[in-house]
Amino acid sequence: MLEVGSYNVNGNSKRFFVECGAEFVGIDIRSGPDVDLVCDITDDGGSVSSALGAGTFDVVVCMNVLEHVYRPHVALENISRLVRPAGSIVIVTPAVWDLHDWPHDFMRLNPDFFREFARHHRLEIVDGTFEFSIRDTEAFVSDLSQLPRVVPHLHGSLVARAIRRAIALFAPEAADCWPRTYLNLVMRRGLLVEPDHAA
Repeated sequence: MLEVGSYNVNGNSKRFFVECGAEFVGIDIRSGPDVDLVCDITDDGGSVSSALGAGTFDVVVCMNVLEHVYRPHVALENISRLVRPAGSIVIVTPAVWDLHDWPHDFMRLNPDFFREFARHHRLEIVDGTFEFSIRDTEAFVSDLSQLPRVVPHLHGSLVARAIRRAIALFAPEAADCWPRTYLNLVMRRGLLVEPDHAA
């Protein structure tokens, strides 16, 4: 398995996959803990595929990276080339989050972006994996079953409405804000492997 952005700042997926018996390869744009190869995932597709091998990995994990990449669609195109047919791409990216690691926090990607990307690149979004969640980073790194923990419905229940009213009284500017949330999804590469770059 490959982790894109494996530099260990506050954890990564290495321990989980190694304990499961998988061979772990970590790449990042800088050398450091858990980085096996320095590689920019937004480089020309040919150079990334040459360095890592097209269609080499059963699983590619990319957690908390895409918001720091100026060209996330290029990163995802390269990732989709690296995963084997029927292999999986696991994405975790902030959807509602304050700026971090500034000035290299470029954007937030939301569901429509991933739906369109999957459609144009013959990827399937795996049912049941595409959702907003909250998570405790430290707990998640020690036990990947911590992902996802689904964000409570903000408008539905009586409890949620009562909480929103209380927030509106004491912090009106926060009343319409979402909690910090991640977008989680798993995409599976189909057997037809050539990307469809048609509009």
